Amino acid sequence: MVMDEIEGNAPDNAAVLVYSNIHLVPGGAMSASEISNKLDLASLRQRNWQRNWHVQSSCTLCGYGIHEGFDWLSKNTARIRHTMAPRTRILSFVFVMMMSLAVLSGYSSAKIYKVGDSEGWTAKDDVYYAWAEKDYKEFHVGDSLVFQYDPSINDVAQVSGALEYELCDYSSPKAVYNTGHDVVTLTEPGFHYFITSNQAQCVLGQKLEVLVTHDPSGPVPPPTPSSKILPVGKTYKVGDSEGWKVYDSDFYNKWSEEKQFYVGDSLIFEYANEVNDVYEISGDLEFMTCDPTSPVAVYKTGHDLVKLTEPGVHYFITSESGSCEAGLKLRVVVGPVPKAVSYPNFPKKVDLSAMERLSNWLKTFKPQPHH
Repeated sequence: MVMDEIEGNAPDNAAVLVYSNIHLVPGGAMSASEISNKLDLASLRQRNWQRNWHVQSSCTLCGYGIHEGFDWLSKNTARIRHTMAPRTRILSFVFVMMMSLAVLSGYSSAKIYKVGDSEGWTAKDDVYYAWAEKDYKEFHVGDSLVFQYDPSINDVAQVSGALEYELCDYSSPKAVYNTGHDVVTLTEPGFHYFITSNQAQCVLGQKLEVLVTHDPSGPVPPPTPSSKILPVGKTYKVGDSEGWKVYDSDFYNKWSEEKQFYVGDSLIFEYANEVNDVYEISGDLEFMTCDPTSPVAVYKTGHDLVKLTEPGVHYFITSESGSCEAGLKLRVVVGPVPKAVSYPNFPKKVDLSAMERLSNWLKTFKPQPHH
């Protein structure tokens, strides 16, 4: 429809600017080249050499790309200003605003957060922890984070887990951003971890942890299909009413031995996350020596649900010095999925009424021959 309007009503020398609001689209979006192909913008120049067009990547709610787009529009309209009627200039401006508003209307529910607000992304002691907690921020799937910084001395590395976050380990990042104005769309629920690859600055506090949830006002997407379907098992609260805390040196050992765990069961760890955590570790030696340096997984929410997906021995400890040695560790033996018990297919017992039973009983008497 827009292209028909340009072809039918726009002057031959009209400049066409398209804002592609790519950073508000959950899960990614088309590139500028893909958008130009979809709109067939190349045909404008083929049909009339005077027509010029440009696709500007942008984030209209946070201001990224807006000025660059208007700079392009200003330069191209100046080139033909002596021949452009006021109607042409108005048409170019209205077209740009129509495209911006059309894109915005589909994603107005998503929020844009500039990390650190006016401070931006820089080395400050615990500023980003306080920033995430300030005003009770709630991050939802589809929201975006804007990192602004000097790219000559800084960057943003998204790391995969809490351990890499705590240790400022950027050796295996999920993603690296280094433009100085990075817009990161939060596409999945769960914890997301961001650090700088400058380890000295990371240790000083230049790192960010955010918890992302689904927007309660919007539809919840269907669960991601799993390659392995697990049975619906039992859920055990570790330590029962005591929860996950230092209680007795043999408490969790006894708690575990009283139960039978199977693949598909779940463990819930409840604790005060200000002073405690849960590390899943790989072997008996690490368990015996309370060694948290190479964990399989790290949990720090204070209400952690751990699904037991594999048979074998699973080990859990706390990384808090002294607490593990005092008995805050758990070993569980997980059995395979119980097989369904099959029974022989015996004939089904038929319940008979009293009259039917009497009739059948009488039939057992054979009539005696008369002499």
